[in-house]
Amino acid sequence: MKKIIRYIGSKEKLLDFLSETIFNEYKNKQINFLDGFTGTSVVSKHCQENYDWNLFLSDISDYSEVISSRLFISLCSPKVFSILRELQKLDNHESLSDEKLVFFNEFSIKGTPRTVSKEAFSNQDVLSRMFFTEEVGKKIDLMRTHISNLFNSGEINEYDKRLLLMLVIAFADKNANTTSVYGAYLKKQDRPTVYIPESFIDLLEEEYKQKPTTPKGFFKGDIITNLKEMPELDVAYFDPPYNTRKYESNYHILNYISSLDFNISEIKEGSKTGLPSTKTKNLFGSKKGTRIIFKDLIETGMESSKNIFISYSSDGEMTKEEVFDICSDNNFEINVYTKDYKKFKANNIETAKSLDEIIYHIRRR
Repeated sequence: MKKIIRYIGSKEKLLDFLSETIFNEYKNKQINFLDGFTGTSVVSKHCQENYDWNLFLSDISDYSEVISSRLFISLCSPKVFSILRELQKLDNHESLSDEKLVFFNEFSIKGTPRTVSKEAFSNQDVLSRMFFTEEVGKKIDLMRTHISNLFNSGEINEYDKRLLLMLVIAFADKNANTTSVYGAYLKKQDRPTVYIPESFIDLLEEEYKQKPTTPKGFFKGDIITNLKEMPELDVAYFDPPYNTRKYESNYHILNYISSLDFNISEIKEGSKTGLPSTKTKNLFGSKKGTRIIFKDLIETGMESSKNIFISYSSDGEMTKEEVFDICSDNNFEINVYTKDYKKFKANNIETAKSLDEIIYHIRRR
């Protein structure tokens, strides 16, 4: 199990293309490499396994930091793997008070949400959000409570905590009553619970024994701010959102799971899908904002790195002409590489529309 969650924009199937256009040029060099929109860390993991680079990771999402804990596995305690196995076997959710059953009550079938009225569900049979079954929702609460108790008592360190939460995220996503994102849920009410295979934990333990080189750091937050806090980079790889799809509303529940401090006050009152009460400023999520942030990304990237590579799509909000204009205005050199790919559809129905994956390579003249 190499893929932790289902994810829009994952570069898993495009790693060969990235290797051809980016990685192979630096494969025998030791460089400072930034995975600037880390996401589920598919690119970072590939680089860690195949190249002797100084890796820097950056993303704005809590779930990205948690999923990326796999790259920091050398900093975990040896006992974390036995705890991972124990975590899967926990079943005493009856021991949890109603106050602790947050993910059951707020996001699961038969739950009693406090952040939205029953009237919001008048078009469905179940008067609750339906992202998880009752069993899965209670299991998520039980696992998170167990992790919190271990961490607060000092029995596990920060890296152990994140690795354990990664398992919770993987379990939640494997059992989510969705097509892949959390902007809506299916109307199913009865699906069997699927557990993470023991072989995945065995794989993590084997990776730990191999003592992989730990990245230089995970910089959580806005990419422009983070670029200014890093040492000079040789290569900065960016995989920004292509359009106005908002990742913060598609994966908000994974962010909730990732924080042990999460409580229902963070849920927007009256939101049928349980969106966050506080909006994350994301200029990539608007047509006008995309032009502003893209220019800032390229210019700040070139101040921080000798080379920047940007993954993009032919149906992205920014046109090639606009990207070329930014480079021309700043006297940057630019090369473009393209590859055909199939557009992601949440329900697995392929579109007939032909699309290109684009790699922009930008550097100083």
